[in-house]
Amino acid sequence: MTKRVIGAAAAAGALFAAGCSGRNAANEANFKAAINEGVKTQKACLSLDGPIANLSQGIPVLPAQNHASDQQIIAQKPLLKALDHVGLVTLQVVYRQQPGLPMFGSYKAPYITVGVTDKGKPYFQNRSDTGPALCFGRFVVDSIDRFSQPASAMGHMVSQVKYTGHLEDLPDWTHAPELTAQSDWLRKITSPQKYSDKTVLILTNKGWEDQRVAGF
Repeated sequence: MTKRVIGAAAAAGALFAAGCSGRNAANEANFKAAINEGVKTQKACLSLDGPIANLSQGIPVLPAQNHASDQQIIAQKPLLKALDHVGLVTLQVVYRQQPGLPMFGSYKAPYITVGVTDKGKPYFQNRSDTGPALCFGRFVVDSIDRFSQPASAMGHMVSQVKYTGHLEDLPDWTHAPELTAQSDWLRKITSPQKYSDKTVLILTNKGWEDQRVAGF
């Protein structure tokens, strides 16, 4: 009886060891490869001002003063003004009739209409998380900083991973001073400094996969 128990334990240990080798092993090399696969199609996205409908219909802006010029109105949206300056969008001020109080009647309010230029079209996306945005670059994982021991969760073996990476293949306009001056996020994400992030990896029949592509 004792021999059978020892034999069964040895067999189980052999199976566990086999399952924890190769692509299934919880190590930095496998985790780095899995996260790089997870982020390879992701891009950094600079959100524009307003939902997608507003880009064509116009972003409503109240003049800073009576009889403000078009330039004074556009100046109220400095990020859009900078994007226009580097040639990614075009801006135009239009006036639309608005309902007013009964005693004052209707009035015209200024709107900034935004058009995406040929230069901006390769980067333009209407995203569900940020709305209209200009997306660029490619994320690359440089190192695995730490990870939790794999544990069972919702029927899968998972590990929480913290990693360091950088963004490459940046278009020239991302470094334009007039643009980075209006977006701290853009200035930081395009700086030579590396960034830190975290994700969850899931052990599948194909090895470790990032939750962003695993499909569970």
